[in-house]
Amino acid sequence: MAPPKLTPLQDKIVGIIGPTAIEGISGGLDTCGEFEDACSSLSSASTISLQDKPSTSGNNEMDPPKKVSSRKRHIQDEDNQSSQRLVAIEEERLLVEKERLSIEKERLEVEKQRLENEKQKLIISQQRHQIYLGQLGVQFTCIPQGADTSIAHE
Repeated sequence: MAPPKLTPLQDKIVGIIGPTAIEGISGGLDTCGEFEDACSSLSSASTISLQDKPSTSGNNEMDPPKKVSSRKRHIQDEDNQSSQRLVAIEEERLLVEKERLSIEKERLEVEKQRLENEKQKLIISQQRHQIYLGQLGVQFTCIPQGADTSIAHE
């Protein structure tokens, strides 16, 4: 029997999600049906606990509770791996940030030294100017830094 023809909307959806989501992986193992069977058998047997069921050899791959717990374990392992990758990425980012901050500190120290040099140049320039004025015979008084230079009016 041929599959039913898809509507234009269904065609668009297939185009978005891709054929793998619908057809599955070629050569892969179909677990979707087993998972659904496990869920339906668990819900339909709500009056029978899992312990009341007769035990099988234990190696039966079709045992739904084991498939579900195995799937959960697999998802948890993937989550743990993802978390570990995220932690590793975050640690790397923090190392880069730490290096950036140390470079920034060094840059600020260089800037501080540059400002100190500019201050020294300014002091030397002021001293040269005072010497020049002294050679011209101009009288000047040196006002100490921080002194009150305001004139009181009476």
